[in-house]
Amino acid sequence: MRSVELKYHDLETSLLEGLLSRGDRRLGRAIEIAWRNGARLDNWSEHFRPEIWWDACRQAGIDVELLLHEPYPPDRPLPWDHITIRQGKAYLQMEFQRAQQAQTSLSPTSPTT
Repeated sequence: MRSVELKYHDLETSLLEGLLSRGDRRLGRAIEIAWRNGARLDNWSEHFRPEIWWDACRQAGIDVELLLHEPYPPDRPLPWDHITIRQGKAYLQMEFQRAQQAQTSLSPTSPTT
């Protein structure tokens, strides 16, 4: 297919991105440990050393496999719940339900019912 362009990350980078996106307050300690152990410029593949991150997670008491693969129920507290957002958690829960039913999302500016 000539008109298709694929961009991808290596597996370790994708796993770290997933970890960072699903992490809770404990992740702050892991980030600090990784930094203290030499994690720098990790977006550049030649500097990325995933073993530093996995060791930091172990030291911080984070089960990487569980965090990456466990189901995330919509009523569970989210890491950003303390931040006031325009739509609020009810909107996010409604959108989650719609996605589970393969329904089209509402515009964020549409009134919710």
